[in-house]
Amino acid sequence: YYQQNRIDKYIFFILYRKAMEYFNMGIRDKNRNILDQSKKCFDKLADLYEFQSWFSEPEKCYQPVIEIVKTQKGTLRLLDLGCGNGIVLKRVCDELSNVEKALGIDLSPNMVEKAKERLYGCNCNVIEGTIESVKIKPNYYNMVLCMHSFHHYPKPLRSLKHINKAMEKNGLLILADNKKNGFERWNYNWKLMRQGYPDGDMWIYSKLELLILGKMAGFKMESFQNVGDKSFITIFRKHKG
Repeated sequence: YYQQNRIDKYIFFILYRKAMEYFNMGIRDKNRNILDQSKKCFDKLADLYEFQSWFSEPEKCYQPVIEIVKTQKGTLRLLDLGCGNGIVLKRVCDELSNVEKALGIDLSPNMVEKAKERLYGCNCNVIEGTIESVKIKPNYYNMVLCMHSFHHYPKPLRSLKHINKAMEKNGLLILADNKKNGFERWNYNWKLMRQGYPDGDMWIYSKLELLILGKMAGFKMESFQNVGDKSFITIFRKHKG
């Protein structure tokens, strides 16, 4: 919108995103903390995560994402946010020989424990926390993965800015997440707000919302593709920060 000189719509979406952040913060303050809900949910799922009925949908994103990671020339410095039980990190370490540094972050202590078990002997570390709570070397990672966790983030723009700070210029952010379209998406998001964000599910994003958020955080959206019936993968490139 900005490049097409449609300043009115550009400003509208900025204000819209800011209003949603403040609104969601207010809801969060009146109910249980979103991150605490997410932590409790995934602590319970840690032992049987890959045996859930819905797991087949996010699993469809794994191979396409691995193929994108393999396009990295030279050494790979990879950060996996919301790494869960380490299933994607394990594949990266097993299938790529150019991994210089691989770090996984997850807010669930049970998931972190499972990831460490899975990644035993690999050139990889996993720590408990979030992109905002963990101290990360700035301008370092050239590849960041965010696999089906972004819809849990209470402050999406702030999180994207923290991700930007952790990345070197021209680095890639690969964001895969849940997908819903049109009225179904709005209705679902409205139900999440009314119910106080059960299990820490906060917001299902549209392509346009992600484009605007990415732009505001210093990223350029390079591609967006639907995967399966309920997921998408979008690629951002850091262009400033």
